[in-house]
Amino acid sequence: MNNVKRMLDLYGGKRVWFYLKDNKTKANFLNDLIDLNATWFDGESLKADHVLSCYIAVHDDLKIGFITNLCWKMSFVTNKEIVHIDFETFRQMK
Repeated sequence: MNNVKRMLDLYGGKRVWFYLKDNKTKANFLNDLIDLNATWFDGESLKADHVLSCYIAVHDDLKIGFITNLCWKMSFVTNKEIVHIDFETFRQMK
């Protein structure tokens, strides 16, 4: 099953932010998003040649966007509604 889909189903309705530690993890994550027909917030379809940052937000409508390092770090203190997931660690827990 698609790992991004599993997390969205598990945390339905919550904002899910993913940490992508390296290029291999980013490639796996990107493939999962492409399989789901995810789009950027502006509606542009995700493509295999798109570059992801280390922090990506995915909403239940399959819209995605970049998260800055500052926002990622501050969200642990200021916003308990955001689910934070280390994508590679989660993939290894299967």
